[in-house]
Amino acid sequence: MGFLGDTQAYLGSFITWLISTLIVRYFIKSLVRKGQIELPPGPMALPIIGHLHRLGPIPHQAFQALAEKYGPVMQVQLGSVLSIVVSSADTAREFLKIQEHAFAWRSQSKAVKYLT
Repeated sequence: MGFLGDTQAYLGSFITWLISTLIVRYFIKSLVRKGQIELPPGPMALPIIGHLHRLGPIPHQAFQALAEKYGPVMQVQLGSVLSIVVSSADTAREFLKIQEHAFAWRSQSKAVKYLT
């Protein structure tokens, strides 16, 4: 294969990835609209990096600015991980004491499983 063949292969892979990403995002947004998934408000995220571009050199100040705009509970996408940020002490107390059973799960990474 020459340069043109490699370019066509990469272009085909990229188009496949783009179409599948758009389809998955469409289905997730349709579930959110139907009320099956309720997420807190948050800014629009970029496709791959999410909200990492908004954090800057001092992340806690960036989170404070986002909390002033979107409220004490907001969603932030850090890379490909969707995170919920709680910036109010009262709301954090409710999350940690009253609703503990609903938020007690934590996904385990393969590195943690391997090391333990």
